[in-house]
Amino acid sequence: MDEKDTNIKPNIKLPTQEECLSYFEKYKVPQNIKEHCLKVQEVAVFLAKELNKVGFNLNVELVSKTAVLHDLFKVVALDDLSPNKHHSYEHSEEEIAMWKHLRTKYPGMHETDVLYLIFKDDYPDFALNLKNHGNPFVENKLIEENLVHYCDWCVFKDKIVILSSRIDYCKEVYPQDEKFWSKDIIHMKEFEDKVLSKLSFKPEELNTLKTTFH
Repeated sequence: MDEKDTNIKPNIKLPTQEECLSYFEKYKVPQNIKEHCLKVQEVAVFLAKELNKVGFNLNVELVSKTAVLHDLFKVVALDDLSPNKHHSYEHSEEEIAMWKHLRTKYPGMHETDVLYLIFKDDYPDFALNLKNHGNPFVENKLIEENLVHYCDWCVFKDKIVILSSRIDYCKEVYPQDEKFWSKDIIHMKEFEDKVLSKLSFKPEELNTLKTTFH
């Protein structure tokens, strides 16, 4: 069976774009993280629509909402909010206070696990999607989930970058054991080869294309 024919999606209940954006205000998400999420959403929606043009049947709304919320609780996983060589952003007092609150409420948790806890009651299927989309050890993920994870890798801050440079950054800033990174790198390159190769342009050409989210 062809790759594009294996993607069977449930009818997932999703929040609206307005509701998604309201969470950024509710949880005082730093502006730099919000801008990153919006750029990932923009690129992911663009690619989902392009893939649908060549025969896929992706749920664009699922891609959109997963992408925009994927780093909603990124601060939970950050030990320090001080500016560094990669990020010069100065956090507000409100952002710092929320970071301390979330770190206390969800000690030692990964941001995707917090996403699951927050959304599981109102959006149970979507919550599981948010939890698993970036985990290379989860089997039989939807193409929509892999697409969002791929786009997250290819967006640094709010700029599109090539996959290899993002891999180097992630290895440095978010150290994991080698088994995790090896699995994830293989997984993303396979996604490029099996799915994105169907497009009329190469992934490294993304930053030259006009991608506007509607």
